[in-house]
Amino acid sequence: NPLAMLGKEQEFSAALRELSGEDPEDAIFRLAEMMTQSDEYQKCFSEDAAAITSILRLCESGTDKAKKYACLMVALLASDSSNQKLLGRTQGLLPALVDLANDDELSDECRANVAWALGSLANENDENRCSIGRIPEAPNALVKIASCPSEEARERAAYCIAEVVRDNDDNKLLLGSTEGSVAALVHICATGSDPGKEQAAWALAMLAENSGDNCDSIVLTPFALEALLDMISSPDDEGDTDKIASANALYAIAELARSGPGNRAAIVDTEGMLEALQLVSSSDIPGHQVAQWALDQLLSDYDDDETR
Repeated sequence: NPLAMLGKEQEFSAALRELSGEDPEDAIFRLAEMMTQSDEYQKCFSEDAAAITSILRLCESGTDKAKKYACLMVALLASDSSNQKLLGRTQGLLPALVDLANDDELSDECRANVAWALGSLANENDENRCSIGRIPEAPNALVKIASCPSEEARERAAYCIAEVVRDNDDNKLLLGSTEGSVAALVHICATGSDPGKEQAAWALAMLAENSGDNCDSIVLTPFALEALLDMISSPDDEGDTDKIASANALYAIAELARSGPGNRAAIVDTEGMLEALQLVSSSDIPGHQVAQWALDQLLSDYDDDETR
């Protein structure tokens, strides 16, 4: 209904104007609620430059509730490539989000939205990835959220780490060498929710991709290989989320397998690993081709007699 949508756009625009008024907390709450209902509001935001300044101000000095919804707004707005660029280039916004990620006083919900916002800004946007990587406090801030008690916040942090390091060698090096980063992701793989495991396995895969140093760090982290192995689904398992997490774990193992003979030996020596890879490679579940790729690399160090 065009008339109904016009009315909603007018309501959204009015709430945008109220961000700079007497009750910005109520305005940002209403805006976030509307944003979760429809992507049609993206254009309204891109046409209102003052709204970005207001959102930045809430991130810097709002209440915990205001910060939570301001970060949610950033995360939702960043799904539009134009707004993603606009937000990423807004002076002070990325450092403000990193400062929030470092804030131990934030609620768990706010921490989750901070990580979601940073990850959404980094998603498929190398300019924003580079900008986040250039903020000195960013790596430790992301690891801090990935290590916090909240499952949702840890899941969002794993997503953010994966997006920040993906296809960015400098950020891979930064995050891979940050104390606690790999251990935090391994912990999520071992103990997290299904969505958390899915994101953490993908983050490990992105850290491992084309990075021998990170592969070494992952393999040397206690229980890393066992955690990835436990995530591999058998062809009889049910549940789409488990299958995605399994495929991500398989990709991480494949990247580790191609990083060198020492890491391949560690993978082969992990009890049950070869059997699990063989089972998946002979099926048609997601990741079966990656499992075969991993097997081919793992067995490349052995002659035919040994593999028999």
